[in-house]
Amino acid sequence: MSNYVVDTNILAAANGKATHLSESDFMKCCQFLKTFFEKKQNHISIDSIGLIFREYLNNASLAGRPGIGDSFLKWLFSNRANTSICESVCINPVSDSEYDFREFPNDIDLVGFDKSDKKFVAVAIASKKSPEICNACDSDWNDYAEALKKHGVKILNII
Repeated sequence: MSNYVVDTNILAAANGKATHLSESDFMKCCQFLKTFFEKKQNHISIDSIGLIFREYLNNASLAGRPGIGDSFLKWLFSNRANTSICESVCINPVSDSEYDFREFPNDIDLVGFDKSDKKFVAVAIASKKSPEICNACDSDWNDYAEALKKHGVKILNII
């Protein structure tokens, strides 16, 4: 079973909100999310304080429809306490911030990294399962891939 931290852009893309994507890329996002709730092939890591889940809620519906991103969110909501498929990772905000974490590397090469994505990095670093961070259409992940790699963070671009 593979372990992942899933960037919200995959849910949004699978819900058709990334209108710049091709039909093929849209389908890749849908298929990737389905590996969690239909095929049960993947394991997800999220933060224990709910920042990732809250971001998902802002981009998908707990009703589980009409999109695949919505179905994924509903599945995660139902299974977030199931430790065989979902890891809840403790991360430590700095000064009650939802954008700065002790786990995020203090590295000059990461200055300018998208502050809203720092939680994904913090989870990947703090996780005991060494998950890859999955990205669909956010160029920042590619821009900082080498700097993150120095800290053991792996990026998987699904499109």
